[in-house]
Amino acid sequence: MFRLLRSLDGQRVQQQPEFRLAAQECELFSRYFRGKIDNLLSGLQYFNDIDRPSDEIRCFTDCIDVFDQTTNTEITAICSATKKTCVLDPLPANQLLADNITSIVPAITRITNTSLDEGVMPKSLKHAIVRPLLKKPSLDKDTLSSYRPVSNLTQLSKIIEKMVALRIMTHVSDHQMVECFQSAYRKNHSTETALLYVTSAVKTAMDQKQGTILLLVDFSFAFDTINHNILIRRLRLRYGFVGKALDWLTSYLKERTQRVVIGDQSSSTTTLTTGVPQVLGPLLFSLYVQPIGDIIRAHGLFFHQYADDLQVYTHFDLTQSALMAAVKQMEDCLDEVKVWMARNSMFMNDGKTQYLPIVPKSADAIVDKSVIRVGEATITASRCVQCLGVCIDRHLDMKKQVSQTISACSFYLRNINQISRFLPRPTKEHVVNAIITSRLDNCNALLYGTSAINITRLQRIQNTAARLIMRSPRSDSATPLLRELHWLPIVCRVDFKLLVFTYKAMHNDAPVYLCEQ
Repeated sequence: MFRLLRSLDGQRVQQQPEFRLAAQECELFSRYFRGKIDNLLSGLQYFNDIDRPSDEIRCFTDCIDVFDQTTNTEITAICSATKKTCVLDPLPANQLLADNITSIVPAITRITNTSLDEGVMPKSLKHAIVRPLLKKPSLDKDTLSSYRPVSNLTQLSKIIEKMVALRIMTHVSDHQMVECFQSAYRKNHSTETALLYVTSAVKTAMDQKQGTILLLVDFSFAFDTINHNILIRRLRLRYGFVGKALDWLTSYLKERTQRVVIGDQSSSTTTLTTGVPQVLGPLLFSLYVQPIGDIIRAHGLFFHQYADDLQVYTHFDLTQSALMAAVKQMEDCLDEVKVWMARNSMFMNDGKTQYLPIVPKSADAIVDKSVIRVGEATITASRCVQCLGVCIDRHLDMKKQVSQTISACSFYLRNINQISRFLPRPTKEHVVNAIITSRLDNCNALLYGTSAINITRLQRIQNTAARLIMRSPRSDSATPLLRELHWLPIVCRVDFKLLVFTYKAMHNDAPVYLCEQ
C-alpha cells in the first residue's frame, strides 16, 4: 500500500546502482567510502600528534568491571523487537526467530553470556556488508558521490549490542553521568522535547525584551571518524568501565570489517580503524562527545544536543553592542570546540554551520547584516533554519513550518485521493493517520501561541483528510466528520500535546530539563 503511494509521484528511487561490471564497481565504492574518511582524518593529523589530552574529568563513583548476565526473558523481548534481517544471517532471521523463538532463545542467551564473561565480541559478528543507496532520486546515478553507505549486521550481533546498550545506559544513568541536554537514544526524550525546551528559552528571552543567537553546528561524518583509542580511554577514565566490561567494549570496537555489496557481487574486505557501528554506536558517540558540553558551559552559553546535531545559543539585549558581544562570545566558544574536535578526530564543517538570530520584528534592523565567524568561514544571518526537522524562523512565528507541513500534506492527500475509491474506509483511515495525521502532530507542541491564521490553515488540511475518508463533498461541514472519526481539531491537539508534556513533567516521566522548568 505505502509502496504504491510512493510510486504515484512518478519518482521511483533506485535503491542500488545498476552497473554492468558490478564487481569492479564494488571496489570503487569501497575505496570511495573509506577514502572520504581517510582524507578527512589526514587533515587532522597535526592536531592528533600534539597536545592530545591524557586525562578526563572523572564522573563516576563506582566502576563497572563486568556486564550483568542476561536472561531468556530479556533476550526474548529484544528478539521480538528486532524485525530486520541481513544476508549475513544463515537463514532469514526475523521469520526464523518468530517461528522458533522458544527453541532458539536459550542458545542466544548462552552465546551472549559467554561473550560477556570472556570480554570478547566474536569476530564473525563484527563484519558488516555495505550497500550504496542513492541519496535523492534527482541525483546522477552514475556518480559515486550521489550514494551513501548503509551498513547491515547479523541479527545476533544486533541482539547482543542492544543488550549491552541497556547495561551501559543503566550504569551511566545510575551515576548521573548522562548529559542532561542530550536528547537522543533516551527514554522519554525526543526531538520535540528538545525543541520545546529551546524554543521555551527563546520565548522567555523575548518576553524579557531580549534576542537569541542560535547556531546549528554541523559535524562531518561524525560517527565514522571516532578514534577507538580515545573512546576506550574515555570510557575507562570518565565513565568507569574496567575489567571484562572494558575488554568487551575494546573487542567490540577493534578489528571490525566490512565489504560493499551490489547485487550478487561484493568488494574485498576492508578493516575499519575508526568509527562506531549502528546499534551500540550512537550511545557510545553520545558519551564520546560529552566533553563538548563542558566547554560550552565554561563559556557561559547554552546548548542542546540530539546525537550529532548540536545547537548552541545565548541571549542578548536588543542593541548592536550587545549583539556584537554575544557573537564574540559565541566565536570564542566555537574556536575551543573546534580545537577539541580536531584533537578527538572529529571535524566541524564550518561552511555548513547555520546562524539564526531570533528577535521581535521591531529588532530586525539590528540583526539583518549580522555575521559570525566559524573557523575559516563567515556565516551570514539566516531568516530561517531547519532544526531537528522543524523550520525555525527569525521571529519564531512558525509560519514557514506550517507552510512546509501543508505543502507535504497536500501532496500526499492528492496521491491518496487517486486511489481512495478503491480502498475501504478502515484502510483509508490507516493510510491518512500514518501519512497526514502524523505530520500534523509532529512537534505540534511548538505551535502553542501561534497565530490563528496558522491554526486555520492546518485545520483546512485536517478537514480535507476527514472528507476524503468519509467521501463527503467539500460543501459539507467537517465538524461532524471529525467527531465521527474521533479526531480532535488542530487547536485542541496542540493543547492536548502540551498538557501531556506538563503531566509527564509533573510526574517525573519527562526529560529532566522539562521537569525542572
